[in-house]
Amino acid sequence: MVMLTSVCSVGVSAADSNQTQADENSNNAYRNLYALYLYVYEQNTMTGIDRNTSSRYTWQRLDEVNALFSDGIQNTDEEYQEAFDNLLEAVYTQDVYLGYIKLTYEKALQEQNYNNWYSEDDWSDFVKSRDAVGAFAENVDDFYCNDTDPEATKAFYSMLYQFNCMTNRYQKTGDVNKDGTADIKDVTLVQKFLAGQENFTSGQKMLICYDTVVYENIDINSATHLQKYIAEMPNDLYTPVVEQFGDYYEDYDWRLARTYNFFICPRNLYLYPFDSYYYDTQYLKYFWLDKYVGPAVSIPRTGY
Repeated sequence: MVMLTSVCSVGVSAADSNQTQADENSNNAYRNLYALYLYVYEQNTMTGIDRNTSSRYTWQRLDEVNALFSDGIQNTDEEYQEAFDNLLEAVYTQDVYLGYIKLTYEKALQEQNYNNWYSEDDWSDFVKSRDAVGAFAENVDDFYCNDTDPEATKAFYSMLYQFNCMTNRYQKTGDVNKDGTADIKDVTLVQKFLAGQENFTSGQKMLICYDTVVYENIDINSATHLQKYIAEMPNDLYTPVVEQFGDYYEDYDWRLARTYNFFICPRNLYLYPFDSYYYDTQYLKYFWLDKYVGPAVSIPRTGY
């Protein structure tokens, strides 16, 4: 009898523990969804971003979350998590204006695989994705066309992914001749490029960026900062690569497909799909979540 009581006692404790964990998971899922909902809704209202410039699905997802909160039912953490995933995906899959797609395509056509800097596979994948974008861009007459097409948007993000993969493959700052070391030979090569005697790929240019505001500007200052970098003197040289970590979207492939690379993406404010600041996950996690709903919990992500 004593043994039976002991076993039953342990069973009840385990059940209580499991229920407590389930409640905690549900609270976390609810809290994160509520915070994201407030954040996206408020930013759309505060910044004037409307249904035309946001993804056509963003407001639909906001309405779905609102319905979830208003149904008067205690929903499961799986339902809250699914709604969170759907809303975040909509936010980061902004419709891209056809005019902007055309502008990007025109810049992408200028990219060449000089000196076989890129691997055959990378270059082939990029060209295929660029051709797919061209099928839409070539039918757009006006660079300021603000119509959207879901298939064109999909092709745009695919090209962006391939371009970022290709240009992020080699990341050794200053090493534009790819011999493994940044030295005076690289400075000489940069000077020849500036004099019009050499051609650089965007992948090479990314290794000698210094302007954090308009990083695609490559000029004499790039050579100067490279010399300082080699001499281990203070300099502004940096490589604007796609970061391999994040607060919500942990998947690197996702970041590669959503990070605008201004070596081909124009800085056109009228057509630029969205202001990344307002949908920055780090800002969301450390400001919005902490301020309104307590310390944030990072939700692990898998790839898409």
